[in-house]
Amino acid sequence: MKRMKGFLNTWPEMLVTKPRALRFVRVKMASETVVMTYFSHLETCLKRNDLLDKPNLIYNVDEKGVPILYKPPHIVACTNHPAQAVTSGKGHTVTIFGAGSASGSAIPPYFVFPGIKMNYDLL
Repeated sequence: MKRMKGFLNTWPEMLVTKPRALRFVRVKMASETVVMTYFSHLETCLKRNDLLDKPNLIYNVDEKGVPILYKPPHIVACTNHPAQAVTSGKGHTVTIFGAGSASGSAIPPYFVFPGIKMNYDLL
């Protein structure tokens, strides 16, 4: 522990942090080429459907999977880079869907719980 404190004092831009769990598939799809291709297709779609000046009709829907069981370990990382731990994606997950328009309106979130039967205690 003493060596770690000395190391962190010598390198103040480093810190002990807990990484975000990130599945390998997501890591692969985060390349600059994939992202630029996405925005190129998005622009084409917005122009084709005459939506460039209609932000109230443009909604972004996203999901966030919250793992119930997996806890990533603590690691040492630079303060200016978010830490991530690649995982297998196995285990139980609660999925949360959210949507908001480009003009700022939002709809209530939608939750998907693991299981075969509805557990009304989760509501």
